[in-house]
Amino acid sequence: MIKSILPARDGYTLVELLIAVTLLGMIAVPVLALFVGSSSWITGARCRSTALNLCRDRIEELRSAGCGEVIPSYLPVDSFPLIEDEIPGYPDFRRDTAVSPLQLEWGTDPPLRPEVLMVEVTVSWELRGKENRETLTCYLLAP
Repeated sequence: MIKSILPARDGYTLVELLIAVTLLGMIAVPVLALFVGSSSWITGARCRSTALNLCRDRIEELRSAGCGEVIPSYLPVDSFPLIEDEIPGYPDFRRDTAVSPLQLEWGTDPPLRPEVLMVEVTVSWELRGKENRETLTCYLLAP
């Protein structure tokens, strides 16, 4: 048998390992930053969706009650606007509901003056030290 004069290479050298780890780090850091940014964006989108749904819930509640029931409940000065600091099931959100009458007049003879209420619902929350808010507005027409 003939023996090889060169020693056998059974592993990687330190230089090869350092190059491989450096390349892996150069690829992994931007990918991890992408995951962190995406997670932050998803959290913000979830909070915004929750806020818009809370606005829609209040508007639908007022629309189903009708203009006749909304006027006595919301227009007195002492209850304007209605502020909910604690929404059941949503401890981090705050909802403000403002109802105000609009004075409209159409040019018929005699002038037509429909009773219209403007409902504005604002939901606010804090995320990463920043105050965020979403507002929806709708109009209720008295029958």
